[in-house]
Amino acid sequence: MSTARGPLRSQFGSRLGLRARRLFGDSLVSNSFSLLVNVTATTGLGFVCWIVTARLFDTKVVGIAASAVAFVSLIANFAQFGLNFALVRILPTSRRPGALINSSVLVTVGGATLIALATFVVPAARQRVAPIGGLLVAAFVVVATVAWAFKPIAESVFTAMRRSRTVASVNVWGNVAKLAAVLPLAFIANTPASVFVLQVVPVFVAVAMLSRALLRSGWWRPSTKLDRAAVGDMWRFSLSYYVCSTVGSLPQLVLPIVVLNRLGPGASAHWYVAMLVANALFLLPSAVSGALLAEGSHEDRPLGDLLKKASGITGAVLLPALVVAFVAAPLILGLFGHDYGPTATTCLRWLLLSGVLVGINYVVGAVLFIGKRIHLMTAVNVVNAALVIGLSFWARSVTDIGRFWFFGELANVALFSWFAARTWKTYRSVRNE
Repeated sequence: MSTARGPLRSQFGSRLGLRARRLFGDSLVSNSFSLLVNVTATTGLGFVCWIVTARLFDTKVVGIAASAVAFVSLIANFAQFGLNFALVRILPTSRRPGALINSSVLVTVGGATLIALATFVVPAARQRVAPIGGLLVAAFVVVATVAWAFKPIAESVFTAMRRSRTVASVNVWGNVAKLAAVLPLAFIANTPASVFVLQVVPVFVAVAMLSRALLRSGWWRPSTKLDRAAVGDMWRFSLSYYVCSTVGSLPQLVLPIVVLNRLGPGASAHWYVAMLVANALFLLPSAVSGALLAEGSHEDRPLGDLLKKASGITGAVLLPALVVAFVAAPLILGLFGHDYGPTATTCLRWLLLSGVLVGINYVVGAVLFIGKRIHLMTAVNVVNAALVIGLSFWARSVTDIGRFWFFGELANVALFSWFAARTWKTYRSVRNE
């Protein structure tokens, strides 16, 4: 009997291996898997880092630094001008990829530098950075803003070219460096500047590795020449998506500042940690959506098949994670310190409930993106931003903020679904012609 089991096991193993090769031979699945590995690994390392940070640094210190990080992220988002998303949509079919990449880098780096310097003229902007240090820190903030803006541009190139493994690799190493820097920075000074620098470490590491990979790939040849013809191919789409993504990111970037001003540094830290946990799960459908957008932009496969497969992958990875996190919310927050669990648990659970809606929005929104209906996406984001930020001024606790976030995602699902249904009909009729 033992002699019969050997061939059966061998046959089963070969069939399993064949199915695995077929599964990961699908570029949508392989790129989704790479981006999911990126999200899982970087989130896991980021969690460990934040747990150590929350225990080593005072709550108010974390809250002030979180506000500064949100400020820099907001500027970096402005400076990308939507080029990071436009590259995913336009680069796969571009006849001049090198010029397109170089011109995108020039616009982003130049824009980030100018916007960062200009914002320090505004008193309200200086107040966001003043608590973490003086002139030297301000100069570092400008450099960090440029790096923060460049990183998504470089990542978009590899995603568009179906090389998402590179994105996963550089982010893992960046977060390893971040984790290694926690104790030295905490030992040097328990200040907002130390926490801020800690958040920038993985960005600098990723920028260095991505730049090296781009140069070795031959896709990017650095030049000071701005190729207007190359940028012109996607400028209209880029600017449209720039407005769309900027409006869409406003709630996440503005809320830490609103919470700090209305509820204080302690509440700001509680909101930041709750959103950190929720964002880790929101990145799961974002990773699948990134692969879906790249595949749909290559226009060599039926969009309906891609949407079905992406929906299945999203549900398989997102729903179990949301259930586990919802049940274990007090334990997860307790890892960051005893101050976080009692105050932020209900807020986190509202955010996790909205995670189901976030997953739907990513898949449905891909129809609008691939169909180039950016104006409709912008309209939805305007409603969401107005609803969430507007309601936040009536918040009495971080739980109210989490509840308002859920209401915003609910509105997104209704509007995205309606617009996507109309876009899908138009898209199919055009493709059938």
